[in-house]
Amino acid sequence: MFWLFVQYLWYLLAALALGVLVGWLWWGRRLKRSVEVTQDVQRQLTSAKAGHDQLAKEHEATERQLVSAGDASKQHGDAVARIGELETSLAAVTTRAQDGDAVLAAANARAEEHATRLASLRAEHVQLAHAHAELQGVSRFVLPPLAERVPAGDRRDDLTVVEGIGPKMADALHAAGIHTFEQLSNATEPELRVAVEASKLSFAPSIATWSKQAALLARGDQAGFATYTAWLVAGVPPTDGSPDPLGTRFRASDRILAMAGAAPARAAEPAFRLGSGPDDLTIVEGIGPKMAAALHAAGIHTFAQLSTSTEPQLRSAVEAAGLPFAPSIPTWAKQADHLAKGDVAGFTAYTDRLVAGREPGTE
Repeated sequence: MFWLFVQYLWYLLAALALGVLVGWLWWGRRLKRSVEVTQDVQRQLTSAKAGHDQLAKEHEATERQLVSAGDASKQHGDAVARIGELETSLAAVTTRAQDGDAVLAAANARAEEHATRLASLRAEHVQLAHAHAELQGVSRFVLPPLAERVPAGDRRDDLTVVEGIGPKMADALHAAGIHTFEQLSNATEPELRVAVEASKLSFAPSIATWSKQAALLARGDQAGFATYTAWLVAGVPPTDGSPDPLGTRFRASDRILAMAGAAPARAAEPAFRLGSGPDDLTIVEGIGPKMAAALHAAGIHTFAQLSTSTEPQLRSAVEAAGLPFAPSIPTWAKQADHLAKGDVAGFTAYTDRLVAGREPGTE
């Protein structure tokens, strides 16, 4: 019985051992499979995490690109606006360039016109020169240098008779070798400006009319001189557009006739009229016939009246006559005061110090 029990126990133990072995084999395989699956899952998780990190980096890079793209878009908008402004500026510059071309074309046309006129004047001068040479019995006419234009006998004229020339201006012309009306009539405007500037006298607004005035005086044409100076305003052509009563330009024939000595005569020197009647206000340096007429219209007829007139009153009188150009007005009353008192020496000394009727150094 016992032996039978032991035998069954042996079989039971063998079966149990077999079952444990089978279970161990089966569960071992499953465990191994589970480990492999777990490792695969871990690898996948690791790979997924690496992919996630990569995606995060790509997301950040994308965000930065979006920000850059936004900035670039804004800059593009600003650039478009700036381009529009530049295009507008370019159009304006192009328009101005076209206007400049038109002005240049007009200037070229005027230059050609002036060149044509200059050629005509030169031809006229040559013709007159030949005519003068034939009259003088010489082969050709040559204008001598300014320093050599001194008439026979060393004759001297009172150049202050010419409107716009005062004692200082006359001294400047004398220093340049100009002593007579003939010499003054033949001096060109650049020559006269050099003579004036050499004496440190820069203010000479009437210098362009001196030669014509002198030519009339050299020819003894007192009526023409009076007509011409009456048209002038302080020695300068008026700005009202009225035509020159003796012609719009100084012809070369006037100078040739002056040099030839055609009816030369010294202009009558002005005299002080210090009587009870009206005085000759044109003796005051800076007052010509038109200025004197303007003062007469304002009730100023004598040196005494002029000496007591204020500068605003004198300016009002001149402007009422439509004569705005009167730079020497500030000295008129003082000049007239000397004349009213009969102080000819004081008047001469004072006017010798003036420059074109103005105090030295005034603008």
